[in-house]
Amino acid sequence: MQNTGTKLIVLAFAGLAAASIPPSCASVEPVSEDDGSDGDSDSDSDSDTDTDVDTGSDTDTDTDADTDTDTDTDADTDTGADTDTDTDTDTDTDSDSDTDTDTDTDTDSDTDTDTDSDTDPCPFDCFSVSLCALVGGTALDEYTCTDSADVCCDSGSDTDTDTDTDTDTDTDTDIDTDTDSDVDTDTCVCTSGLCCDGCGYFGGTVQCDAAPAATSYQCASTACGGDAQYRYSYRYCTGSSAACDDSNIQPGTWQLLTDCGDGQLCSSSPSAAWCADDSSCGGGCTQGANVATSATASSSGGGSGAYGPALMNDGALQASCTFHWVDTGSGPSGKYIQLNWSSTQYLWGFWIDTNYYTLDTCGSYTRTLGQGTVQWWNGSTWVTDTSVYGAIDDWSYAFAVPVSTTALRIMDIQVNPLCPDQDDNPIIFEWQVYACE
Repeated sequence: MQNTGTKLIVLAFAGLAAASIPPSCASVEPVSEDDGSDGDSDSDSDSDTDTDVDTGSDTDTDTDADTDTDTDTDADTDTGADTDTDTDTDTDTDSDSDTDTDTDTDTDSDTDTDTDSDTDPCPFDCFSVSLCALVGGTALDEYTCTDSADVCCDSGSDTDTDTDTDTDTDTDTDIDTDTDSDVDTDTCVCTSGLCCDGCGYFGGTVQCDAAPAATSYQCASTACGGDAQYRYSYRYCTGSSAACDDSNIQPGTWQLLTDCGDGQLCSSSPSAAWCADDSSCGGGCTQGANVATSATASSSGGGSGAYGPALMNDGALQASCTFHWVDTGSGPSGKYIQLNWSSTQYLWGFWIDTNYYTLDTCGSYTRTLGQGTVQWWNGSTWVTDTSVYGAIDDWSYAFAVPVSTTALRIMDIQVNPLCPDQDDNPIIFEWQVYACE
């Protein structure tokens, strides 16, 4: 470093004659280049701000509200109408509501402020304040001079400031909702009875009594050698009651009662069936064609028009639901059905198509033609052949000996007293009369 004091004196004499140099300038001491000391001042400012917020909300709610309803309806019809209804009501309710809410808020705020103020020995000139201003210099406080009264003139500056700010925010929200419904409710209509399963009714196809409720008889054939048969009818549940009674009686299958020989004819009544020797069988007389359709039908009174007597011999059977009914009133006396021909007929027997006594067919109720007296006209009077009673279904009749006649009737007819719906006004779907051939 140059001697600053000497330099200034030369300048004063050479070019500054008009200037008035302060007396202190004549005795300016040289500044040493480095006295071996270093003054260093650091100022660091760090500011960290961390904010963490967790909000958790869990809500579980169970509500069961599930409804199952089972309804079974069975309708069975066997030569009548049986209705079976099973009703089970199941209500299941399960309600699960799960609501999970998690809110996490993380806020990290880091503020780092670094301020370095480095104060070192003046690398320039150390002047008094007035002299530094005189020479156009800039006094810098960052540097020091040996003489504390001097300032460092025309020096640089170094200031570092660092600021870091970090902000983190995390928000998580979970919502779960489950709803299940399941409630069981059973409604029982019975607890005991032959037609009760402990809660509901058995249907109309369930037999509830092993003992026969009734016995029927018929001939397997109206020809010579036709066998005598019988069948049992049994009680069945109704599907609407726990009781086992006569409300639903259903017939079984026909069984062999008597094996009639070739020379015999089978005859039947509501209470019996039998085989009997018959001369007509030896002469080759067998059941012939139905000749009733050529006759004129009549009765003692009852249905007319759509229910008139002509429906008894029009060739339409029970399936057609066309029938004639007879007004029998409070008793059978004198009530009848009759067929008349314009020419003599040689007759083997006949068959009556009526209702089964416990089945309401075609809205006719159970008005079975169950009894009457068979008579034929000999030209001058009515001849009684035999009486029939107790029929519960269709029935057939064979004359013991073939008859020749122009008229046939069944006298004193009456409804079978076992019929549960009505005890008068029997119905006839069809009356077939067979010729002897």
